[in-house]
Amino acid sequence: MNCNPKPICKKLPIIIGGHSARAVKRAAEFGDGFFPATGMQNDLEFILGLLWKKMDEIGRELEEIEIMTGCPELLTSPSEEALKEIKNKQEQGIHRLVVPLDGLLPEMETNILRFGKEIIKEAQ
Repeated sequence: MNCNPKPICKKLPIIIGGHSARAVKRAAEFGDGFFPATGMQNDLEFILGLLWKKMDEIGRELEEIEIMTGCPELLTSPSEEALKEIKNKQEQGIHRLVVPLDGLLPEMETNILRFGKEIIKEAQ
């Protein structure tokens, strides 16, 4: 396998994606990050509970893994709703949210700037 550009850090993070007991097991055992399925938000607390339980069983600390998930609704929600959703995800234990760029089309540059000012800046 080849990787270019070469990573600055010595260890390339391993992010495990999926929404099953097997994905949870792999993430707990080997992952630096876990990315549950974006479309399965209604049982996110359940799947994260499985992950935290498995990590506890094998002796890993919760801080050893970064939890991320997709959150496409941030792009179409009013600012107040988006900020509430970010807070909700943080309370669930999510560290990083991923938003699809296609939701910013057709005025991508304008929408990225607006998203940065109205959402990202306020959420920090």
